[in-house]
Amino acid sequence: MNEPTKEARLAWKSWQGEGEDRFEVHHAWLIENLEGGRVRLLTQETQNGKAARDLAKQRPNPMIAGHQEWLEGLRDFALAHS
Repeated sequence: MNEPTKEARLAWKSWQGEGEDRFEVHHAWLIENLEGGRVRLLTQETQNGKAARDLAKQRPNPMIAGHQEWLEGLRDFALAHS
């Protein structure tokens, strides 16, 4: 029998536009198995370009809110299927 995976990394990069209109995003997740049936999910993201700077100025920040909603949905799904 194989040992369970201790950790995994998933990442993606996306971009659109050219020159001053270029918007580039890189997002990564580190998923770790912890003791007691727990899982830790660490996220990192970088955004570059004018659109990213404009988005970061918005309050509330839609990118942060979207990430939080995604994490809560993932948690709710895992709890419902455990």
